[in-house]
Amino acid sequence: MAAATVFVYAVEHGTQAPAVVPLQDPCQQRELPDAGGFTGAIQNEALRLLDQGACQVGTSREELALALFDPARGRQFKLDHGVDPRSVGGLLALLGG
Repeated sequence: MAAATVFVYAVEHGTQAPAVVPLQDPCQQRELPDAGGFTGAIQNEALRLLDQGACQVGTSREELALALFDPARGRQFKLDHGVDPRSVGGLLALLGG
């Protein structure tokens, strides 16, 4: 029975994979999550700033966010876009400072 369960799971996993989420253009205004309160306002401002920085260098919000927190992605981001998002100067340049 366990072997059959594993087999069914393996077959279903290949056919029932989650849908691909398209990355949106950070230069286009988009609807932000409906998060209320002070923390929601902070979240929305952070998303707006990420969109602004990503639009400035021609990348996605998601790539910029990953580059901020992952050293390897940050190095690749600097190579690709000429800005080090993990440095204070680079971060201020990207986020409008």
